Amino acid sequence: MTYDLVPQFQWTTSNPDKRVEPTSPTANLKASIKAGVYLLITPVALCMLADNSTFKARRFVDEIRNRTQMIRYCGVNAHHKNSIAERSIRTVTEMSRAMILHASVHWKDHVEPTLWPMAVDYAVYLYNHLPNEKGIAPADIFSGTRTPRHKLRDMHVWGCPTYVLDPTLQQGKKLPRWQPRSRQGMFLGLSPKHSSDVPLILNLNTGSISPQFHVVFDDLFSTVM
Repeated sequence: MTYDLVPQFQWTTSNPDKRVEPTSPTANLKASIKAGVYLLITPVALCMLADNSTFKARRFVDEIRNRTQMIRYCGVNAHHKNSIAERSIRTVTEMSRAMILHASVHWKDHVEPTLWPMAVDYAVYLYNHLPNEKGIAPADIFSGTRTPRHKLRDMHVWGCPTYVLDPTLQQGKKLPRWQPRSRQGMFLGLSPKHSSDVPLILNLNTGSISPQFHVVFDDLFSTVM
């Protein structure tokens, strides 16, 4: 996870195409490296403060030098030296944990710990786009423009049941009279590769996660036990 100090903006680099085991060191390593590389393409990142670990990788340090940027490191077990970033990461972690627990209480048969990367991604999205008490969101400062507030309507309760229209009906065709018109899924956030109103839906039968548009949301979990 990467944190930009000035706009208080965060990035995360989970894989939306598959579930990740919570104890996967490979996933954590790749996420850290990707986060660092993403930070390198930000033109305002003149100096960085990072943990030792993967951010001391030779390729990463060489790339920083090639871009005439600077990087400093915290001492061993001295995370308080990077307290602002650490606090924001804690906030996002607690948000994602609360979302998973809330969803599991209402729908324990389908909410699994392996979905945690999707919860973190959505928590970061909320962190970046929800306005503070002054009506300003980190995304506003980062982009230099005011994010349309009607986009907040696209936010739903993470892990809530969804109902996706049958693909045959989406194409304008007809189905037999007694065949179901939709399939049940689970809302896992918004797609970063599509329009901001395109959600990512978990197929409960196949386990695949796909962007869908023709969706009805049950934010109150009223259709499940």
